Parts: sequence; C-alpha cells; structure tokens
Amino acid sequence: MKQPNLKLLPILVCLLIVGTFLPPTVHAQTPLDTVLQRVKDYFAQQLGRNFTLVNYTYQLTTWQDSSLGCPQPGVSYIQGEVQGYIWQFTIDQDPTTYELHSDVNGGTVVLCTPINRTVPIGYRSYQNTAFIVDYPETWLVAASEDLSLVIISPDGTKNCANPLIEIQHKVGVGNADLLLNEAIREAGFVEDLQAPNAIGASTALTAQYKAICGEVVHHFRTTAIPVGVEGDGYVILQSAPLEQYEGWAGNFLAILDSFEFSTGQVAPDGAVVTPVPTGNTAQLLAGYPFAHVFANDVYLGSYVYLPGYGVTNNARRDRRGLNFSPNAQYLAYFELLENGNQRLEVSDTGKRSVIFANPVAADFPASWSITGERIAYLTPTDQAGTLTVNTALPNGDDKQILGTVPFTEGCEVETSPYVAERLYQRETGPYGNPFSFDWLPDNRFLYTTSCAGEGLAIWNPTDNTSLNLGSDLRHAVLAPDRQQLLALAGNQTVLINMMNGERTEIAMLDTPDQLAWATNSKFYYTTYAPSGEPFEVSDPILQERAEEQLGIFPYLSVLNTVSIVEYDLSSGTATPLWQGQGYAIGKLAVAPNQAGIVFSLIPSDRDMILGFAQNVDATQLRFAMPETKLYFLAPGSTEPSLIAISSQPTFGQAIPSAAPPQPPTIPQ
Repeated sequence: MKQPNLKLLPILVCLLIVGTFLPPTVHAQTPLDTVLQRVKDYFAQQLGRNFTLVNYTYQLTTWQDSSLGCPQPGVSYIQGEVQGYIWQFTIDQDPTTYELHSDVNGGTVVLCTPINRTVPIGYRSYQNTAFIVDYPETWLVAASEDLSLVIISPDGTKNCANPLIEIQHKVGVGNADLLLNEAIREAGFVEDLQAPNAIGASTALTAQYKAICGEVVHHFRTTAIPVGVEGDGYVILQSAPLEQYEGWAGNFLAILDSFEFSTGQVAPDGAVVTPVPTGNTAQLLAGYPFAHVFANDVYLGSYVYLPGYGVTNNARRDRRGLNFSPNAQYLAYFELLENGNQRLEVSDTGKRSVIFANPVAADFPASWSITGERIAYLTPTDQAGTLTVNTALPNGDDKQILGTVPFTEGCEVETSPYVAERLYQRETGPYGNPFSFDWLPDNRFLYTTSCAGEGLAIWNPTDNTSLNLGSDLRHAVLAPDRQQLLALAGNQTVLINMMNGERTEIAMLDTPDQLAWATNSKFYYTTYAPSGEPFEVSDPILQERAEEQLGIFPYLSVLNTVSIVEYDLSSGTATPLWQGQGYAIGKLAVAPNQAGIVFSLIPSDRDMILGFAQNVDATQLRFAMPETKLYFLAPGSTEPSLIAISSQPTFGQAIPSAAPPQPPTIPQ
C-alpha cells in the first residue's frame, strides 16, 4: 500500500464567521491558538493598522529552507527542512486574501502576499521633548535615552526585513546639505541616488536612493531638517525592502508631513532651543505672539519662544501672507498647493485651523475688520478682469460675497534664475512688489489693482464705486490708524489721505525699497545700493559647469549695501538704524511697544559664486547658497541679532486671551 506524503498533510481547515455564534464557545487556550495570535500580531505590524479577522484557514506543511516558502530577493537562507503552517486570512475593508507562512511555534512568520495599500492605515502620534510624529498604529517605537535615535518599525527594532523609520538628532553638522550628505555617507555604497530636492521653499532637503540594510537592499527616502543656526538638525530615514517600498511611499510622505517640533522646544540634551532673552525687550514683548515661516511651515511663538509650535505640518508646501487679527487671537495665511492654487487658512492660538477658500486670488493677503470680528479675502471669478470680495467669521461661518472689483490680469509668470532674487520675491511679491488688501474703518477696501503689484484703489461695497489712487503706486503700507498710507510712486515716496485720496510727496534723499510704519509720525524704510563692481561668471570655458551648477550662463552676482532708516514725518529727519551687506531686505516686522524690529535679510550670492570660481565640490557650493534669515534690531542698537533662518515675520499687536505657550522652565 502506498504511504501518504507526510510533508504535505492537511490537518484541519478552520472557518470562522465573525458574529455567527451567540454566545461564543469558550475553550481552553491551545498551542495552535498561540501560534494564530503570533501570526495575527505579525500581520498587523506589516499591515500598519488594526484589523478584524473575518475568516482564516491553515494547513501543516514542510519547507526546504528557512525562507518558509516565501524567499525575498537578496536574502540568504539556511537549508534544511522546516515544518510549519500555511495561513490564509480574509480581513475587513480589504478584498485581498493574504497568505502567511509560520513555523510550528509562530516564532518566525513571513508574509507572502503583497499588501493592498489602497486601504488607509491608522496612525498614532509619538511625542518626546523634541518633536512629534505620526506612525502606523500597530508599529512600535524605541528611543535612546538621550533621544539621539528613535526607531519606529513593525517590531520596534532595526529588522531590515521590514519597513523602517529612523529619526536621528545631529549636532553641529551644518545645513540640510551637510546633514543629508553625512546620512548618505553613513549608508555606505548607494545606487540610483536622486538629486536632493528642497521641500517647498524651506531649508529642508530630501533625497531617495538604494542602499544595503543588513543583508537586504532597501529603497530609502532620507530627509534632513536643520534646526536653528548652530548646525544642529534631524535626519529622518524612511526605508523598506525594494519590493515593499512602493506600497509604503505614500504613507512615508504622510508621516514626514506630520513631523513637527514639540511645544516644549527642549533639545534632546535638555537645553532650550532658543535661549530666553532678558531685559527690557523681553518685558516689553511678553505675551505678544510672533509668527513666521520656519522650514516651510507656519510657526507661532513669541520673542522669548522661538521657533514656537508648528501651526502647519506639510513642509512640501510654501506659506506666505501671514496676518494676525487685531486682537491677535487668529492668524491668517495662504498656502501654495501642488496644482498652483493658493488656499486661505486661518488658525487660532489653540492650533485649530480652518480652510476658508480654495483658490483665493494669488498674492493677496487676507484682511481683518477693525475689531477683528470678520475677515475679508479675494477670490478669482469666471469673468476675466475681476475679483470677488468675500467676508466671513474667523471660524469660517457666515460667508458673504460683497461684490466684485476690477483687476488687471495677464502678467507673465517670471521665475528669476537667481536664487537671491527668488528669495526676495518670495518675501515681498511679484517683481518685489507686496500686494495690498486692507479693510478700512468705514468698511471700504484698499487693494492692489494689477497682477504686477502696481496700482491702488479704494472700493466701496455700498455703491460699488472705486476711487483710483494711481496706477503708479506700489509698496504701500497702511498706517496703524488706517487713516493714511505710505507708498512709492516712481522714485518718490508719497503720503496719501485715505478719505479723499490726496497725496503729498515726502522729500527724501534716498529712494526707499520696503516700507513699514513705526508710529503715526514715524516710519521705517530700507534701501540697497551696489557695493563695488558686480562679479560676473562669463568665461566660455565655465559655461557648461555654470549651466549645470548655477542654472544660468553668464551669471552676474550682486553684492549690495543694505540699510534700515527711520524717518520722522514731523521733522523731516532721517536716522540710519543699521547698515550691512547682502542682497536686500524683504520684510520689516515692527514689534509692539516700539520694542524693536525683526527684518528678513536676503543674503547675497557672492559666497556661492566665489566658491564656484574656486571649483569647490557640490556640497560646499550648496552650503554657500543664500537663505533668508531673520534678525532682531533692538532700540538704540546698531548690531542686530540673528534669531532664525526663517522668513515671513509678523507680530501680533495685542496680547490674545489665549496667549502662545511659553518656553518650559528647566530645573536648575
């Protein structure tokens, strides 16, 4: 008689139908129950979400090596018979039947069926004293005592058979380029290294490549996020075996988007990220909120608490137009989406954000009523040459359309090949012209009339009439009382009466660039003038390298002397406050109580071009690229202090009822 094949002997086929039997059968725990639970736990970790097992089958079999019948590319296995089970799972929300193999004890489990990644996974949040990040709800987190390394993976270890996330804290390495280069060097031999990409207009960089993890080839997405100005930062390594990466790519991006710094703002070594200033300035600014765009996300903090906490957490998108309500309880900003639209959002100090409109009119900020009870914003219309004026409550309720205003369209989108000019226009507006949209005390609206950022008019929604203030006006700033306006008209600076539109020329020796009000009788302005001769890369021998590394040939580098000057309207006197070198000053954010000025300096590209001329390597060249920096200039001081590599600064001019959180107290 023929003997049965003991290597493939079906023992039992078990079918469970959830909720069929009431009451459930109670039985003692068996060894097979333990194996099933281990297989379910492993599957949940691989799946990245909790699931309900609808039904399952299993059968005993024998494999010829330790792969358990599901070998992975690039992995070596031990030869020899291994007895175990073939499992088939059907789960909720997913039509796929999953096959898993385990040894007889469930100590080793492998997944043989690719996971259907169209089904969303669930997330939890991990937070320590330095950062917050989301992770798949069934994964585990392991952190070193000093938080210099956090591993997030299905089993909380660096098991290279699984997808992995490593978050490393780096000290004194440098900017994002150097952080990223160090991570790539530590990876050893890499293949298919893609060019690093900036995340929006932020200082963070991300790159993808293939490298060895243990004995397995992984596809990596590595992101470098610099912090402050001391060369510290975080490196986030997200990787998975080659055949698994595509399924995890979207989830990795979502996890990366969730990364933000903790409100505690304590570095892993226990030190406060930004030392708390002392003296009169800190007292004058106590409780006043300060917002800026840091690493491409909107951050809300205060003078004594920088960078603050993240209002947004998608560093791939650019944000601009930050604008506090008069009571400083709300912060409006617009977000540039991947499809080119600009979306208006409003956040309160409790970190709740509301999407108001998508799209809104490009480059226009939102505007607040005098009391801050309502917000106004412009949206495009189906009719060319017009924009719609909308208002709403700060929480997004009670939206109303007030009417339409004429607007000149048709400007060519111009992207400068020069990085310093791009940073300047990002900080100011097209062609360096900030757009105006202001809600006046009599419920009229001041707005820029053309896509070039030139021309101003006042629109009255009551009778749908407009008062044209002049097509030559640009760089306008409304006085704190909203009764008068400063603007540039050609090379002249003019003061405009908001009731009748009459303008008065101000006799000035300099031609200002950007303007900002100090008080009703004083204002600040910036200037720039060339410092010596420009430096030009024009040798034909350098053309190919210049086009590759600089993006344009010939290349003209400009180094300017930039200044901040205070002008007194009552006396006609100008007082220089600061002078330095760079490309230009983008924004002036006047602090409450006249406690000082935060200004955004666009550095020159001179260091980058000198490095190019010396033929430094690509890493050093990227490190020399200009990045927008924020400086604080205290009253009476001629030496501003660097506070952040950041942009778009703005102060709230009141202390909100729910003030921004203060930095933590560090025990002595």
